[in-house]
Formats: sequence, C-alpha cells, structure tokens
Amino acid sequence: MLKSQLINAMQDRHPHLSALQVKNAVDSIIDRMVDALLSQDRIEIRGFGSFNVHYYPPRRAHNPRTGEFIVTGPNAKPHFKAGSILKALIDKQTQKEEGKN
Repeated sequence: MLKSQLINAMQDRHPHLSALQVKNAVDSIIDRMVDALLSQDRIEIRGFGSFNVHYYPPRRAHNPRTGEFIVTGPNAKPHFKAGSILKALIDKQTQKEEGKN
C-alpha cells in the first residue's frame, strides 16, 4: 500500500474529514514514528507489531572482485517485528488461500 492509497482509504472511511486533514494526520503519525526511532525509542502498536532500531558493530568484509579486506563502520537499521494478532491473521489468510488451490 502506498501512502496515497492509505490517505484515500482513510478519507473513504472518514468522509467528514477533508483530504488535507487526513494527509496531515498521516504525515504527523509518520513524522512522530521517525522521531521516536531517531531518539532510539521503541514503537509498539499492540496487535500490529513493534518497530525499533537494530545496531550492528563494525565488521570485517571483503571486496569479492579484488579480494581486498576492509572494515565496515558500525550501522543501524530499522527493524519491524509483527505482533501476534497480525501473524495469526496472515497465517489464517495463507491457510485459506492454500486450501483453495
């Protein structure tokens, strides 16, 4: 789903809100989530999942073309872990689709 599709779906569900209001709400939520991750806070949405930042220390790597070894710098990446309700819904949908085939 694209951000624009999310905005359209929310506007369909809440017709009393203007497109600009819905867009601002979605932007605010995303901005706050980004701010939380940048502050090294954990985001937890019960039933959906959690977001946090995983840190990776420097490591020894090599260039496959030259065989040269280098040391990469430390890095951090956002990580999402699905919640139990979301996992169950996806599993149920997958089982239903497999039963049709």
